[in-house]
Amino acid sequence: HTRHFAQIDKDVPRTMTGHIHFRGDGCKGQESLRRVLKAYAHFNPNLGYTQGMSSYAAVLLLYMNEEDAFWVMVALFRGAVHEPLEGLYSPGMPLVRRCLHQLEGLLGEHLPRLAAHFQRECVHASMFATQWFVTLFAYSLPLGVVERVWDVFMLEGVKVIFQVGVALLQRAEENLLALPFEVLAANLRHFPA
Repeated sequence: HTRHFAQIDKDVPRTMTGHIHFRGDGCKGQESLRRVLKAYAHFNPNLGYTQGMSSYAAVLLLYMNEEDAFWVMVALFRGAVHEPLEGLYSPGMPLVRRCLHQLEGLLGEHLPRLAAHFQRECVHASMFATQWFVTLFAYSLPLGVVERVWDVFMLEGVKVIFQVGVALLQRAEENLLALPFEVLAANLRHFPA
């Protein structure tokens, strides 16, 4: 557990720093987040802790107490209602790899011009969408939008990440089509601006 706990201690101060609940070293929100993440790492030693898990726990802590946030996290990762999310964080990230492959297929189907542009510029979904799946947009969208995405996610599961991701790319398609690799890759990493 020591390895996981050390990583948690590093990641907690970097999680949702723009939100007042988590701002400032040693604040109440950070301490709650640290306890939930350490409890989960102890509860599920096979998975332990991986970067990105803190986003899920942090969003949950905005709406519930530590114990409820812990058990909702367990339910999400174990698949109590929807597909288990453990594969987002397990070695080799099998769920992330599958989701990225599916996203590229969806882009080819729904946004063929953009998919062709990405292919010409050697831009792969892994360069920008991994974070979408691993943090459920917690670092990509304003908190008010993240809250709405999470509401739908809790009801419908992982498919909402695809729906939101395709919608974001569709909205920015014309701008993205005009960008060469260097600018395109940088814009997508911080997408949407």
